[in-house]
Amino acid sequence: MSDPLTIPVVVAFNQSYCLPAGVALHSMLTHAAHTYENIPLFYKIHCLVQGVDATHKAKLEQGLASFRDFSSVEFIDIESATSHKPQATSHSVAEKFEILFKSLSPFAQKRFSPLILTRFILPSLFPQYDKIIMCDVDVVFTQDMSASYFALDAESPYYLAAAKEFRRDASVADLIETRQIWAITAGMPTSRHFLSQEQWQIIYKNPFNTGFVVFNLKAWRAHNLEEQCVAFFSQKGHGLFCPEQDTLTLLCHQNILELPSTYNTNPCDFGVKEHSRHQGIKDPKEVIMWHFYSADSDKPWKPENFHTAQIWINALLHTPFAPIYFENYYNWLKDNNLRAHFVRFESLLTKRFLMGYILYKIQRIAKRSWLKFCLWWKLKRLS
Repeated sequence: MSDPLTIPVVVAFNQSYCLPAGVALHSMLTHAAHTYENIPLFYKIHCLVQGVDATHKAKLEQGLASFRDFSSVEFIDIESATSHKPQATSHSVAEKFEILFKSLSPFAQKRFSPLILTRFILPSLFPQYDKIIMCDVDVVFTQDMSASYFALDAESPYYLAAAKEFRRDASVADLIETRQIWAITAGMPTSRHFLSQEQWQIIYKNPFNTGFVVFNLKAWRAHNLEEQCVAFFSQKGHGLFCPEQDTLTLLCHQNILELPSTYNTNPCDFGVKEHSRHQGIKDPKEVIMWHFYSADSDKPWKPENFHTAQIWINALLHTPFAPIYFENYYNWLKDNNLRAHFVRFESLLTKRFLMGYILYKIQRIAKRSWLKFCLWWKLKRLS
């Protein structure tokens, strides 16, 4: 049998995003193809993490253990990942990351994790690869995504491959007005760091979403694109409302391979019957990746959004991470006394899942009891 082809995948998250990361990766591997043109595939998943403790890492590894035959998971703490120098003549990776973080607006620092900036330094972080897939963790996969990796040729002039999101603004003027209102509301500068008319035009015409991207690292290195991103962001980052997305669009728009919209579909868009998204996607079963990129308060793993999170919940129920979510949900219900939400609960909880959850709780109680017994026995022997 031929040696397997490796598809490298990178995700970036902190401890508060461990649950959605687990669901995203589990759904990805559940639907991932095992072969390409009769050659076996192996998915190397690299988790760039910040502040994730050993317990959470172990839970993620255990949750993905059933895919070990064709995948591996590696955790890379961002502090250690940015501590080496790729070249003696350039900034170290740590220096680049520091420059990028300092250029991030205070609003963006509150709204986004600084890990979004790792998109600019992937060539240095992963020198062993010519191509790599990077995706957000607020996503659910319902089809195989491996074809996107092979669609982008490392020898091509394309810097990346991504899908476009739905453009809500009717014109460039509307886009500028919307962003200015957001900026003023957030206390962001709108003069010194704001974009030119030409740059606004580029963003309007190229509404690429960076929630799922195949990066051509070979082309990035050949054209020093990493250094260009750092230089550009150090000048304009303070005024960008969508920091990494706007930067990549402005610097790469002429060299982006457009992926089908099935690689990046927002359930909110698809839920509107008259939405133009239906022109490209006739059936929700065609969607490869659902992306929950609305406001942070609408994220589907937050207990208060249970009633609007059917796609994410359905994916969750197929993972070993479900007990964690429902324990959070139960605690939230106790705190808020919202018994009405149990009506929605009932339709999703199968007998098999409930039995699994009960077994999970019994195992936890038994483990605690056993530890207490062992401690008591040791103390008794010492006395």
